[in-house]
Amino acid sequence: PGFLRPVLVLPVLAAGFGVSGALGVNLAVSLLAVGIAGFALRDLGGTWRSSARSSHRFQAREVVVLAMGALAFASLTNVDVVLANALLADREGGVYAAASIVAKLILIVSAVISTVLLPKTASRVAEGRSGTGILNASVFVAAALSAICATILFVVPEKLVVWGFGGEFRGSTELLGLFGTAMAVAGVVNV
Repeated sequence: PGFLRPVLVLPVLAAGFGVSGALGVNLAVSLLAVGIAGFALRDLGGTWRSSARSSHRFQAREVVVLAMGALAFASLTNVDVVLANALLADREGGVYAAASIVAKLILIVSAVISTVLLPKTASRVAEGRSGTGILNASVFVAAALSAICATILFVVPEKLVVWGFGGEFRGSTELLGLFGTAMAVAGVVNV
């Protein structure tokens, strides 16, 4: 569902719902991801029955911990916008939120890489092979792509902000490169 964020945010922004609409899409997609995970895991129950090679006990609390971790990461990457809107004047909060939301698109790069990385690494480890090589390659790719995205935010910030939020948010262009750098680092950490 991570790919749904940009797909759904753009029409919401185009319809004029602004930052609140974009945050609403983020919340809805996060809840959808939790729902899909819950649905996919519904048949696992208390134990995981698999082939003779692997007779591991499935721990429901591990799934809860992973889901809570994913939701915590999503919350941490959005709490700044909530606080900015609560503590700053409307204009300054909006400028901050615009820069923050555009820069957070970089996190999608790492989410896509992580989505591919986890099953491949788990498969290699289950076969008794090392997952270190694929992890290192994934971190390198995430770092390179995140750096490219952050550089774009430094080079053409005004066009992105005006396109996504309108001319009244031009003030956020000063923040966009810094947010992009922070999100690039967060994206690599996410992998």
